[in-house]
Amino acid sequence: MAHIKLACPDCGTDDVGREATAHWDIDTQAWVLGSVYDQGWCNNCGNRDLVEVELSDDDDTCSTCGKPLDDGQGYDGLCGDCADAEEDENAG
Repeated sequence: MAHIKLACPDCGTDDVGREATAHWDIDTQAWVLGSVYDQGWCNNCGNRDLVEVELSDDDDTCSTCGKPLDDGQGYDGLCGDCADAEEDENAG
């Protein structure tokens, strides 16, 4: 079975969330995940329509959005768009 990640189709990030419930477990003294709801969102841009991106073991896909890497890209595991977005995020 292939591994997937959830990502935002608008900005490409996999920094996404989903609504869920949790309950307190007295014995373990920790929150235990209960139900996970359908609604998700992008923590970067707020988009509520997430997509599944199939992950590859190949080194020729972006580690953030899953897009194929062009020649000269990928030394950091990112395509040009994701590398630019990460630089902008770190600069601001």
